[in-house]
Amino acid sequence: MEKERKVRLLAFLITGGLLFACLYHFGLMGGLLKKGYPQNAFLYNPDWLFSDFYETVEINRGRDPYTLQKSVYPPAASMAAFAFSRLAPKTGADIYLFVAALFFLHIGMRAFSGGGILPALRRTLFIIAASYPVLYLLDTGNFELFAFIPFYFFAIFYVREKYWLAALLLGVSAAIKITPGVFVVLFLLERRWREAAVCVLAAGTLTLACAAAMRGGIWEIFAAMRANLADYNSQYLYKGYGLVFGNSLYGGIHSLFCFAVGRDPVRPFPWLIAAYPWLTGGLAAFFIYRAAKAAEVWRKFMLLCVVMVTLPYISADYRLVYFFAPLFLFLSAKPQQEGRDLVCVLLFASLLIPKHFFYFAEPEVSSSAVLAPAAALALAFLAALPGNLHGNRASQEAPDGKRVYDTLAAIGSPTS
Repeated sequence: MEKERKVRLLAFLITGGLLFACLYHFGLMGGLLKKGYPQNAFLYNPDWLFSDFYETVEINRGRDPYTLQKSVYPPAASMAAFAFSRLAPKTGADIYLFVAALFFLHIGMRAFSGGGILPALRRTLFIIAASYPVLYLLDTGNFELFAFIPFYFFAIFYVREKYWLAALLLGVSAAIKITPGVFVVLFLLERRWREAAVCVLAAGTLTLACAAAMRGGIWEIFAAMRANLADYNSQYLYKGYGLVFGNSLYGGIHSLFCFAVGRDPVRPFPWLIAAYPWLTGGLAAFFIYRAAKAAEVWRKFMLLCVVMVTLPYISADYRLVYFFAPLFLFLSAKPQQEGRDLVCVLLFASLLIPKHFFYFAEPEVSSSAVLAPAAALALAFLAALPGNLHGNRASQEAPDGKRVYDTLAAIGSPTS
């Protein structure tokens, strides 16, 4: 399937999915059936609009978010929130939204360039701006945005083979939200030990520098963070709060078991919590092994994105934005097998549309908790299949440099 056909189908599916969700939630459930939240919305409770941003900024106002406020954000994210706290709340929110709009406009215009400004703008609106994870990210104002921005540019410089700069940007992203650090595996798989060291040093240096700028000693800060993380797990894992607007594999399995036995999802299964690391450890090892064998860059990114986003116990829906990196790479991959390309487009689209059509016993735990990880895992297993999914054997054995330059049109160059 050619790139143009992939993009058109993706735009149709994502925009259509958003319109269907609006008709279902706002028109049918809210308008005709007079249902309340959450049935009449596919985003978070409107009473909590932009709450992640305001709460994060507020708890960092005194540069002591760990001993007094129970924050689990890394110090780099906390210092970014402290910088916003120096501004009026509305001014800070406006800056956040301006940065987000500028960034998503940039990645869309780069990804869909080549056919003119207006078609690229239209596709940016129909694919990126209309996507559920972007809408959810902006609805909550979560600081995941500031981890995704350097991660995206890490992907750009990685495919351009500027590995030192890519490693530095990945380190910045990992310092802000930790989980993007999974992608250091890319350097390790290619035996780029120095680049991997740069990534780790960048993340560690930024973390220590930001921790040193906070109130209290560094070791006290990390001890408080560890205690806060335990408290976070007690709420979001053991009490099931992480199932709400979540897309983790754990959440999907837990929700299915609750539905099967008629149990309230906020009551955990201790045996599932204990067994889950064995399941995800095996899956992560398999996906990393297949990433090492993959011939195409989109497959490597897809497999590691699933390890990063889908396999943790808790993964909020705004983290689905990371799948734009393998998506853009996939769109420019060499077409070959029509049916498999079509399935991939359908699965990518299913990740990027609202899926809250059926609710479990706890009011806010929906069908999305099952469908999102199912789509991500299906894409991962497609990416993990042996051989080249799109090209012939000759293209599979082409040097890395030629393959990655073939993908550059998908995610663009910040310096061109």
